[in-house]
Amino acid sequence: MKVSTLKFVAATVAMTSLAMAAPQAIAAPPPSGPTLLSPAYDCSLGIVSGTVDCEGAFAGNNSNQTIDTLFGIDWNDNEILKAEDSTGWFDGDLSIGGGGATSGTWTLSQAFVDAYDSLMFVIKGGTSYSAYLWDGTSTSGTWNTNGIVNSAGRNPGISHFSVYGVACTENCGPDTDVPEPGLAIGLGAMALGAIKARKRG
Repeated sequence: MKVSTLKFVAATVAMTSLAMAAPQAIAAPPPSGPTLLSPAYDCSLGIVSGTVDCEGAFAGNNSNQTIDTLFGIDWNDNEILKAEDSTGWFDGDLSIGGGGATSGTWTLSQAFVDAYDSLMFVIKGGTSYSAYLWDGTSTSGTWNTNGIVNSAGRNPGISHFSVYGVACTENCGPDTDVPEPGLAIGLGAMALGAIKARKRG
């Protein structure tokens, strides 16, 4: 084999090795999971009406962390809505009153609520965030930041309000109970009987 051929083979092998190693060398690290803060910073000290449970407070920012197992639900890290100062505290179906303050209101459209089986609200402020599990029916409520902290202590101004969700797959939308045909006929007959009784009286 000629020297030039050997050099070509060696160069090809070296380039292939570098190409195979490159993705591992430049791959971004996976998002980190939530780190629970001291029990003194308990999410339940905060109040988010329209919710039934909370988890936190956690260190850092929910938007760049993996929080898809909170409350035992697979949220798939699906941050559907996020209201913050840069959006004017609106994000489509979500509006936040008191943005930037330590308390306020939240509102979701009925159409949005009807499309989800489970929702999780996350309040981020200062150096932490807490998560709150939706009650399954409410479309509005109040919030405060007593369940999160910053470097100076509890109750920082809110940085953003996020909504995560698990989509509804069956029996979605508002309840519209339609009476069974037999029941409807029976109710009609009762109403007709009542009218005739009033006429005889």
